[in-house]
Amino acid sequence: MLRIGVDLGGTKIEVVVLDGEGKELFRKRIPTPREYIATLDAIESLVNEAESTLAQKGSVGVGIPRRIELKCSFCVAGVADQIIRLK
Repeated sequence: MLRIGVDLGGTKIEVVVLDGEGKELFRKRIPTPREYIATLDAIESLVNEAESTLAQKGSVGVGIPRRIELKCSFCVAGVADQIIRLK
């Protein structure tokens, strides 16, 4: 099974696909849209393109940069807040 990693940042979204042995099979980077729905659509499009190119489905993980405030046990504002609206 493929492992699909999505790196969601303030300026770019990058997808990388690895096989079961960790070999990179696919990579693509695009600018991050400034709107929520457009960002979700961009992630979906990247994952669909990767799976279509490789003719296989995979599991998907998404990484979003955030800072954890240990004293309060919550995420502190970061670039992703514009997209995911966490408080």
